[in-house]
Amino acid sequence: MRYEERQDQLQLILYSAVSWMSICLLIETTISFKFLSKKKAHDLKNRIVSIIHGLYCLILTGYHLFYDQPSYTQQSSDMQHFIVLTSMGYFVYDFIACEFLGISDIGVVVHHSLAIAGYASCEYYGNATMSLVGLFLAEVSNAPMHARAILRTLGKRYTKLYELFELIYLTFYIVARGIFITKMIYDCILISEIPILLRITGLGLWVQSVYYIREMSNILKRKLKQERERKLKGVNYFWLSENPDLSKLSYFKKEAKDVIF
Repeated sequence: MRYEERQDQLQLILYSAVSWMSICLLIETTISFKFLSKKKAHDLKNRIVSIIHGLYCLILTGYHLFYDQPSYTQQSSDMQHFIVLTSMGYFVYDFIACEFLGISDIGVVVHHSLAIAGYASCEYYGNATMSLVGLFLAEVSNAPMHARAILRTLGKRYTKLYELFELIYLTFYIVARGIFITKMIYDCILISEIPILLRITGLGLWVQSVYYIREMSNILKRKLKQERERKLKGVNYFWLSENPDLSKLSYFKKEAKDVIF
């Protein structure tokens, strides 16, 4: 099916949003976390949907970018339309779901608004390669980010498993967005054939990423300091449960400021 017509595009966005909502409802009705508050349970389940979307985008965009090798200036192919529109449908769903479930915040609003605006611009101008490269690089860190948050919600914040996912997440995010997306934005800004609105939207998402990279760098510095304290006091993390001796640590249960997504 071809997606040049606005009616077909809107139809696919609607179908996609409904599909993601259906997945969310399926998870909401089949998985129970009675030991969690309602808000935390909703957040955890929504993150499972986000992991599914992230893997979906990672696989589809990865295949397209490495197999088809599209240029930044070419007109959107059917595959590109499909990826952009179905992912746009996800962000529409997630925007609504986060508001409805009471798990939204200003970061979610800004990020989702920029993402939807970016996708809409791609469809308006028929140029999606820059957006898909950015999507692929962004989704590289998606699964470990949500796995980290799920472990935190389940009370596994001070475990080796959490530390592993956090390190993977922070490293992937900083490298993918700080190096590769920075290079992509620099290259695309200099290409006059790419519509100015697409370049501005991409630059806006990059600026947001740079802000979070700065915060993540501070987290990594604190983690090194905390590791030195653990060695000094002879306290080790366990893989799946929290060590009873963690109460000896000065930072125990004081990590709210380290929560990013």
